Amino acid sequence: PPHFRAKTKLHYGSHQECQYLLSGYGIPRKALPFTVPDNEIDLTYHRHWFQQCIQKEQELPIVLPTSSARFDRNGESLPCTPNDNDVLCIGRRFNSVGNDRLLSMAQFHGELYASGSQTDRRAIIDGMIEQVRNHSGRFLKLKNKSKSDEGDVWVELEEKETLQKVQQMFRNLKRK
Repeated sequence: PPHFRAKTKLHYGSHQECQYLLSGYGIPRKALPFTVPDNEIDLTYHRHWFQQCIQKEQELPIVLPTSSARFDRNGESLPCTPNDNDVLCIGRRFNSVGNDRLLSMAQFHGELYASGSQTDRRAIIDGMIEQVRNHSGRFLKLKNKSKSDEGDVWVELEEKETLQKVQQMFRNLKRK
């Protein structure tokens, strides 16, 4: 699959030289499957390392591109279905994982944001937006409330609107 990238670098020299070079990449000596005196192969550590790599890959979030909004020919954002990690921008408090995560980030960075310069504030907001997106989240708004059984229509916010919503969150926290 295209999301797998193999990185290979060959190391030449004696067994001890290879161990020294590989330790520079964080690979411990016991990770090498060969022993010098008897040239036996021991894959115990390698199998353990491989299982850890598989577990780490399964825990990684799906990363969306920074401009994940999809627009039609008129420049209108296309409807989408919210997931748990999305930040739902609606007038009332909404309990979702994405909203709670954004609120906790805002509370964590609140003092730094309040005392920071414009550049610092923008860096904090950009970092928070990126963190939401790194957890497969988007910033969505309710386009129109449906009166039929089809459900509500959600669309992704444009970048400018997203910045304004996060700035407003900090102002709301300041008032409390």
